[in-house]
Amino acid sequence: MRDSTYLDASRDLAKIPETQSDRDLIALVLLQAVEESFCPDGEKARQWLRGSFAGALLVLLDISPQAALDRLEKKWSRIDLEAVFQTRQVIH
Repeated sequence: MRDSTYLDASRDLAKIPETQSDRDLIALVLLQAVEESFCPDGEKARQWLRGSFAGALLVLLDISPQAALDRLEKKWSRIDLEAVFQTRQVIH
C-alpha cells in the first residue's frame, strides 16, 4: 500500500488559516488522492474523496464536489469492472 501523503497534507492544510491556503497545494493533495483512488487498494482514498473535507477543498478550487464525485464514481466503476474482468480471465 502506498503512503497516504494526501492524508498527511490534508491534516496540515486544516491547521493553516484559509487566507494562507495555496491553491497549488490543495490541487496537489486532491490529485494525490485521486491517483491513489485508481489503485487496486485505493478504497481509503475513495472514502476520503467522498468526505466533507475533500468536498471543501474542491469548493476552494471552484470545483463542484458533486460533479467531481459523479465523474470519479463513473471512473471507479470502470476500474472495478475491469479488475473483475481481468480476475475472471486469470481464473479461466
